[in-house]
Amino acid sequence: MLRPESGGQYRLTFLLLPGYSMAALQAAIDPLRLANRVLGRECYQWRLLGASAAPVLASNGLTLPSQDYQYEVPANLFVCAGQQLWQENYPVLAWWLQTLYRQQTVFAGIGGGSHLLAQARLLNRGVVSMQGPAAQQFQQLYPQIEVSDKPYVLADQGNDCVSSASGIAPGQLMLSFIDRHFNSMVAGAVAEAMMLPGKWELNSAKTLQSVADLRLHRAVNLMQKNLEKPLVSSEIADQVHVSVRHLERLFKQHCEMTPSAYYMKLRLQAARRLLYQSGGDVAVIASRCGFKSSAHFSRTYSRHYGIGPSRDRQQK
Repeated sequence: MLRPESGGQYRLTFLLLPGYSMAALQAAIDPLRLANRVLGRECYQWRLLGASAAPVLASNGLTLPSQDYQYEVPANLFVCAGQQLWQENYPVLAWWLQTLYRQQTVFAGIGGGSHLLAQARLLNRGVVSMQGPAAQQFQQLYPQIEVSDKPYVLADQGNDCVSSASGIAPGQLMLSFIDRHFNSMVAGAVAEAMMLPGKWELNSAKTLQSVADLRLHRAVNLMQKNLEKPLVSSEIADQVHVSVRHLERLFKQHCEMTPSAYYMKLRLQAARRLLYQSGGDVAVIASRCGFKSSAHFSRTYSRHYGIGPSRDRQQK
């Protein structure tokens, strides 16, 4: 996940290196711009950095103005580079990245940007998203890191950094973030505004309906039937006849989140539907969705959607 600002906004910083794909950069920024429009407020901000104060030349021969990176401390840094980055050496830049690591910056590589993260020893294990001839060269240089042909890979306990292929893949990555920060309705509206054909899917992953493991379906059904009085993970695991650890692995594999996070997302989505579709009191809706107090519900709702429940209903 990205690191939010104190006001709940997300500031994304894109470090542009010579030969980066301008199409990939646009694919990353457009969903953020559209999400702000759909939500009616500025939830996402972005800025561009370069290896110097001079404009950075993209692979298409065009340039964009950018700020010098050296004095910046971004919360979320996306390194954008072309496919031939391994021919270059950036020792000062690598030192700056290592300094940011100690500041708990969230790192992501777009295209060849993952190579620079590996060169700076920030990407030492797990899986990285990379396609084409670049994937083979990366695998030869860093055999301890698995290369995936998925459009993007999120950071978790097994992966050091977020990574994305080039092309339209950064757009899919941003849709995934929007879905996690808000909900699938917002992400779907953004995808529709981008005129993506058919039903958009995150990371080309299986939808929950296509997952064959019945234990996961039973677990989700239990959650949906117990929104008002939420079950703890151990109770769900007992009823679907798996251990808590295995239940966590199932949700991590197919939903890319913990069972408790998925459960909370279901409860908040149910609360939002009730807010939008009924005139019920907020306190009653909070209780129906398993929150013990209106204050707890409002805090959790605001963190998830970036707006309080009463104000969200008014704007809708």
